[in-house]
Amino acid sequence: MNDKSIFIENLLRASGGSGLSKEELTIAFNSIKNIRSFAYMLSKAYELNQDKWLTCNELFNEDHDEVWSVWHHIDEKYSTDWGFPKKQTGCYIYGFFTEKPEGIANPLCQHVFYIGQSRSITRDGMINRKSDFKGSVKNDIITQHGGGFLFKQKYGKENIDKVYQAYLPLQPYKCRDKEAELLVNYFKKYGKLPDCNHETDCSRIKKLSEQNTLDIFYNE
Repeated sequence: MNDKSIFIENLLRASGGSGLSKEELTIAFNSIKNIRSFAYMLSKAYELNQDKWLTCNELFNEDHDEVWSVWHHIDEKYSTDWGFPKKQTGCYIYGFFTEKPEGIANPLCQHVFYIGQSRSITRDGMINRKSDFKGSVKNDIITQHGGGFLFKQKYGKENIDKVYQAYLPLQPYKCRDKEAELLVNYFKKYGKLPDCNHETDCSRIKKLSEQNTLDIFYNE
C-alpha cells in the first residue's frame, strides 16, 4: 500500500467507518500530492486545538489585532508585561540603536537589521530565537541563528549591547506569510533586505514585490 492508501485506511478505521466511503475518500484525496504533509497538518491542528476546528458550522478563528510590542533590549529578560505568553508564536525584528528607542516598534524603521518568524510552540516561540541569536553572535555556532552569525560579521559581536528586539504575536499559520509581507515591504522601501537576512531570500522577496500582491502597511 502507498502512503495515500494507508492514510485513507487509517482514517476509515479511526472514524469507525462513519462519513465517506473508501471510494469517496480516494477521489477526495486524489489531488493531494504530499499526503504525509497533509497528515502532519491534521496532527498539528489537533495537537494545538484538539477538535475545536473540526466543524463546518462556523469559521475557526483565534486571530487578534496585529500589534507590535515596544522595543526591548536584547538582554532584557522576558516578562508577561510584554503582552504575550512566553511560548507565543509570531514575527520578530531586531534593530541596531545607539540610544534606547521609545514607543511601539516599526518594522520599516531604518534601524531594523533582521526580520524573522517562529512557529514553534515547543521551544518558547519567538522568545527562544533571541537565545539562538545571542548564541550565534557570542559563540562560533552558525546553525542556531543565521541572522546572529551575519550580525557578528557585519556589526561585530562587541556591538550586541546596541541590539533591541520587538515582537508581533501571531497564530502559527500566519507567521510565514506575515514574514514575507514584512520583508517585501522592507524591500519596497529600501531596495534591499535587512542587513542580516540571508541573501538567498532576496530573489524570492524581489519576485513577490514585483507581483504587487503586498502593500506597505507601515510608514516610518
